[in-house]
Amino acid sequence: MKTCTSLLLLTSMPPHRTKRRIPDATVSRLPIYLQILTAQLEVGVSNMSSEELAGLAGVNAAKVRKDLSYLGSYGTRGVGYEVQYLVYQIRHELGLEHDWHVVIVGAGNLGQALAGYGGFADRGYPVAGIVDVSPDKVDTVVGGVRVRPLDDLHQIVSAKNVSIGVIATPSEAAQEAADLLVRAGVTSILNFASVVLSVPLGVTVRKVDLAVELQILSYHEQRRAAAATAASAPFRARPVAARAHRVRSMSILVVGVNHRTAPLSVLERLTLTGDEISKTVSGLAARDNLREVVVLSTCNRTEVYAVTERFHGAYADISDHLCTVSGLNADELTPHLYSEHDDAAVSHLFEVAAGLDSVVVGEGEILGQVRDAWEVARSEGGARTSANLMFRLALEVGKRARTETAIARGTASISHAAVEMVAERLGGSRGTTGARRRRRFDG
Repeated sequence: MKTCTSLLLLTSMPPHRTKRRIPDATVSRLPIYLQILTAQLEVGVSNMSSEELAGLAGVNAAKVRKDLSYLGSYGTRGVGYEVQYLVYQIRHELGLEHDWHVVIVGAGNLGQALAGYGGFADRGYPVAGIVDVSPDKVDTVVGGVRVRPLDDLHQIVSAKNVSIGVIATPSEAAQEAADLLVRAGVTSILNFASVVLSVPLGVTVRKVDLAVELQILSYHEQRRAAAATAASAPFRARPVAARAHRVRSMSILVVGVNHRTAPLSVLERLTLTGDEISKTVSGLAARDNLREVVVLSTCNRTEVYAVTERFHGAYADISDHLCTVSGLNADELTPHLYSEHDDAAVSHLFEVAAGLDSVVVGEGEILGQVRDAWEVARSEGGARTSANLMFRLALEVGKRARTETAIARGTASISHAAVEMVAERLGGSRGTTGARRRRRFDG
């Protein structure tokens, strides 16, 4: 019933309570934050950090900070958020400063269970009435409320100023129930029937399909079973890349540009400084399609590594953000973008860390740049379980490539390569001078 209560919170949220429109995805998380904060307040917790709230809510800290910023609440560094004030802010935004009466259409098993659930009244949603077409149900008492005939619906709505209706009828009767609720003056509907309702503009509908929720749970159970089977297999039988992306039931995606796919003019517009990388990680991590984010930006590449449940949505979020950062439109940037996912994305990161994808193969700077990108993502809350494992393995691969192969015996960097090229061009009688210059450049 907690899910039902959360959905009632969403249907009761009044429109345009703030000057800044709050995204629907953020609105859907506010009841979760409210439930957690209320529980913490009851046990005497006065302050919470975004990391603590994120851990209890099952999201990342950057997303929590972004969500709460819509309320005008930014917290205090080292102190966190004041729990009592944050509860007030969320309750105010969700319109919980007074009760919202609810009418239930359908007094079958589901309708009776909803009417008898005391949690609705406790949270500000008293049941004003329950109606049904069956003579057998009319005049029975459910949860202290007498079931009335469907014809009384308009009277109940008018008498109690009801704005929220709950449809607990069979699917074939749901549309008629919705029409009656709308005609009676109800502007928000919580629909438990497994049909899509047609309602006028200005009427909000939230759908609860228990079968769909069970299917989602069965999906996760199947993935856990597959992961358990894979974990029980001999460790050496599983490729290292597979270990990285099977940590969670999600996909790994990399989207970026580099010296092979984009001209210098595009690379320069996408090269990010330290502060810009931090802001990019925070901005992307707050997007709904991205669970974890690491941004690697050098003079020769800018890549976003993401952990996501929605491949296409994540790609769109990343490419859109890169357009914003670079100031290029999609037509100008998209032709230069490349993407890889799952094993291919992990393999790409390993090649980058090993120096195989650099302008100068084997150059040593990239390994430190990969490490720095990971550290920034961790400090911004963008890198957690999957990204942490993937980048830790990438650093191991990069180190082993340099200690166990001859790749590091060549040129160490682009500047080093340039000096050697100059020395070779000078050649002959000026070889000694070239050697001297090379030593001076290399410090």
